[in-house]
Amino acid sequence: MHPVIHTFGLRLVISSAIIFLVGLQVQDATALSAGKQAGVVTKLHGSATVARPAVTLPVNLHFKDPVFLGDTVNIAANSIARLLMEGRALVTLREFSTFRVTEEIDRTILDLSLGKLSLAVLRKKMKVGEVIEVRTPNAIAAVRGTVLIAEFEPGVVKADNSALTEPTTTFSLLKGTITVFCGMQPNRTTPQAGVAGDAVPPTALVVRVIGY
Repeated sequence: MHPVIHTFGLRLVISSAIIFLVGLQVQDATALSAGKQAGVVTKLHGSATVARPAVTLPVNLHFKDPVFLGDTVNIAANSIARLLMEGRALVTLREFSTFRVTEEIDRTILDLSLGKLSLAVLRKKMKVGEVIEVRTPNAIAAVRGTVLIAEFEPGVVKADNSALTEPTTTFSLLKGTITVFCGMQPNRTTPQAGVAGDAVPPTALVVRVIGY
């Protein structure tokens, strides 16, 4: 069964999927309760650090360490970390990734400001009406019971402020459904049947959002 994407607004047809995109004004997420544990480190190869609002300097992250709402996790070169989020989602972070988890009512927010993550959500553990959002600086994917890979590349700007490459978010849907939202400005999307590289099979449905 092919994965399906649900969105809103401008219509694009990809295989049997229909994508609708609309602008959505995104406000910074605020944790409902400071200090609440959001997950635990279940795997760590290499090194990673975590920055906490109440701590001046980042500290090293270790196997079985808790991750709290508001924490910012940074993955070093040649490293990988896996987090179990409240027993209902597994997040794998690749090297050079920066990740932060927050929470709103009926909504867990995984903020990927740089790098690449994969997300597997256990649908039967989700409450009615509850969603997990993967947010990048220029796009949002809301998921339930989905296997998803998300990657954000910030782009390169020259000294005269002209862009060599634009910021790009890539969502690779391996299983389930997602709802994709873009920013307030028009965005160009380049859907394709698949992309090269490990962890993204050629049958994956890929949506690329370019620019803010």
